[in-house]
Parts: sequence; structure tokens; C-alpha cells
Amino acid sequence: MRNFGVWIEIGGLQTYVGCIIGENEEDARFSYAEEYLSGNIARPISIHLPLSENAFSVDDTRNFFEGLLPEGFTRRCVAGLLHTDANDYLTLLAGLGNECLGAIRITDENDEVVNADYQKLTIDEVSHRDMAFSIGNEYDIEKITRDSFRREAANIGLGVQMAMKRFDYLANAFPYALNKAYDELMGKGFNKAIDIYERIMDKRREFIS
Repeated sequence: MRNFGVWIEIGGLQTYVGCIIGENEEDARFSYAEEYLSGNIARPISIHLPLSENAFSVDDTRNFFEGLLPEGFTRRCVAGLLHTDANDYLTLLAGLGNECLGAIRITDENDEVVNADYQKLTIDEVSHRDMAFSIGNEYDIEKITRDSFRREAANIGLGVQMAMKRFDYLANAFPYALNKAYDELMGKGFNKAIDIYERIMDKRREFIS
């Protein structure tokens, strides 16, 4: 019998939610833990898995947890590395459970659960931090320009004219999206949105000049 713990991050701490129990993917069923249901922070991990004392069906269990896994070619590659069938979602969860999409983590009985460690950054620290990849051989985000994208297109073998046409289309569409985000944030009382908006627009003007 396989037994996988299901955890969710709440307030930076890993909280035990319940377990998936079964011999294989044909009979595995998820159920919430009693201690989670009785706590004051209990909430469903999915609208398709509402809080309940009963175990969920095999199909409901598979439909949700399989959705946390990669698809297509990436999934087949992972299955090959784990020496299992791509349809064996339980073994894939066991191998990738600590790197699932979202705040969900899956552990087997022998896994140690480690709380995430976060470093809070200011807006200035984020905007001045070097990128892990380059655009046109430039790693400093403050120095990225339109010419950087032109060089990058040439570096990776894209048609420069077509790439820059697409770049200009996205650059022109950007203010509309930014204005919508700004209006929503201001409407919710986030008054610092105006400062962020102005800084982004100033950077955009430098970027496309």
C-alpha cells in the first residue's frame, strides 16, 4: 500500500492536509486529515476537492493530482528518468512532489518536509538585480534596450525583421495592459500603484527609444 502525504503552504509553513492511499493509480484515493478538518485554517485544496470527512473517488483524486504534473514531452522525459510509465502518476508525484505547481507538496512516507525560506526584496532590489540569463549578451536589466533584443534575435537565428515587428507589437500593447492593472490596484486602495506605474512607464520610454 502506497501512502503519500499532501501538504500546502500556509503563511510560509508547510501544513499537513491529508493523504493519498492506494496500491496504484487504479485505486488511489485522497482524503483530508481529521486534524486539518478540525483546525481553524482548513480550506479546500481545490474546488473539486471540497472539505469532507470521506475519501474522494479514484477519478476525482487522479484528475486533481495529475494536473500538478508536467504534460507531453516533459512528462515522458521525467517518466524515463524515474524508470516508470508516463501514466503512472503516483510514481511521478513521488519523484516530483516537492516541485509541484502551486503551493501543494507531495511526500512519501520517508520524505522530510522542509519549510520554504524566503527573502523579502524591495522594489529597488528587484529592479536592480542581475538576471540569470542575458538578452543580447546583456545581464543587467537596467541596461536592456531595443537593440539588445535585436542582437538576441540574431544570436539565436531568428529573422531580425520579423522578431522586431513582434517586439514592437508587444511594446505598443503594453501600456493598455499596464493601465488596466493600475486602475484595478488603485480601485482596491493600493495607492503606491501610481509610483510603480510611473517608474515602469519611464523605463519603457528608455527601452523603446
